[in-house]
Amino acid sequence: MSKLSKNNLTELPESLENLSRLKRIDLSGNQLKEIPKWLDEMDCDVVI
Repeated sequence: MSKLSKNNLTELPESLENLSRLKRIDLSGNQLKEIPKWLDEMDCDVVI
């Protein structure tokens, strides 16, 4: 699992879109303004 939790992120880096082997990502505890469309299209579990 990749943890980007509790980093006060307001947006996600577009480079994450290229991580084709990503299975799970934890984005909890951030200040995300929006969820990028490409994140919904990835084949991984997302914790927000």
